[in-house]
Amino acid sequence: MFIGWLNPGMNEQISMTSVNNLYDRNLADTHSGSVLHIDSHPEDQKEDYHEAIKIIDEKIATANSDVPSSSKKLCGCSASAIKVVTGIVIIILISMSSTGATQTGKSVFSKNFKAPFFTTWVSTCFMAVTYPVFMISLLFKKSAFRLRSFLQKSELLFGSQGFCVQRLFYFSLRYTLPFCVLWLLTNYLYYLSLEKLLPGTITAVFSSSSCFVYIFSLIFLKDTFYVIRLISILLSIGGIVVFSYTLGFGSVNTYGIIYIILSSIGAASYQVSFKRVIGSPSGCQVALFLTVLGGLCFLLFWPVVLIIAYYDYEVIEFSKIPWGFLIGTSLFGVVFNFLINFGISLTFPLFISIGALLGIPFNAVVDALFRGSKFGIYEIGAFLLIIFGFILMLIPNNVLEKYEKKLFCKYSSLRQRRKTDSLSMPE
Repeated sequence: MFIGWLNPGMNEQISMTSVNNLYDRNLADTHSGSVLHIDSHPEDQKEDYHEAIKIIDEKIATANSDVPSSSKKLCGCSASAIKVVTGIVIIILISMSSTGATQTGKSVFSKNFKAPFFTTWVSTCFMAVTYPVFMISLLFKKSAFRLRSFLQKSELLFGSQGFCVQRLFYFSLRYTLPFCVLWLLTNYLYYLSLEKLLPGTITAVFSSSSCFVYIFSLIFLKDTFYVIRLISILLSIGGIVVFSYTLGFGSVNTYGIIYIILSSIGAASYQVSFKRVIGSPSGCQVALFLTVLGGLCFLLFWPVVLIIAYYDYEVIEFSKIPWGFLIGTSLFGVVFNFLINFGISLTFPLFISIGALLGIPFNAVVDALFRGSKFGIYEIGAFLLIIFGFILMLIPNNVLEKYEKKLFCKYSSLRQRRKTDSLSMPE
């Protein structure tokens, strides 16, 4: 539900090769160049294809030219001011969609319906609408929209030669399918934990995925080590331990904590693997990837749903499926992922992370108001530890380097001075 977007801070933490060079290199190694020589569009179809796009672009440009230039400015505000205001609105929408997805996901389960995999499958299939919605939303942006450039930029996800059926098939099986399996497993564990824990607790513990992202980045991507990020990891682990203590070690609720920790590890694995394999794609390419992932999930994994239902591995009474909550949590998940991808192109990445962070207190408030949850001093302390650890993880690399250099340079110079003084003292 929440792993389709990349941690905005990862663009600073990890510098990887672009998707085009990496994909073309793997494609050449695997197929010995056979696919690379295939033209993605035959000449006669290519002309019709580009001519149709050109006509659409001309109509869009005509529509944009009819709008007075004064209406394209908001109250004469500067671009930076508009970006900040847009960021604040997106923060609120992200936190609300995150809260809505988790709360409706919790409400899905009842005595007549305990089907976390079915819920995961449905919500993942809804990801197929991400790319069309993302493309339509760009029509309302202040800047001019060109369909040709948008499609050409999106096609680079499949390699420098663009889109063709053969490339789509190869890309889906070679890259999208493993990510789809990891996505399903991670979200399945997430919904398993929702059966046992309150959404506020789940959201707080799941935010520790940023710490696991950093750990995996150190191991697999040779990222730079920072002491402050180590402190962030320790704070998050401390918060998880306190949560486990309040829920009772060895109780049924402890299994919920284990499930959500495994889910956060899965989310971190997805993000780091995506960064390592795909690179740093644009927003339209991420949206296209999610659409391919959702379509692949629908086409390949419906037999698994039928097998699970036939052998009663999950409690599914099709006449009593809570379609309202099920569609609700799926739509909220789509909105959340859409806002992440679309918001990064409109405002500052830090605002996106803040929006995800605010989902923790929002869920806690909803739990207290509508689910009768009561938070003691230990729960509040655990929340604060995890939130503070998450905030420390958001500090940019350049700021960390600046302060850690000052700290360690001061410490090393102090040690050197003490060593010099001890050597200069008479015996």
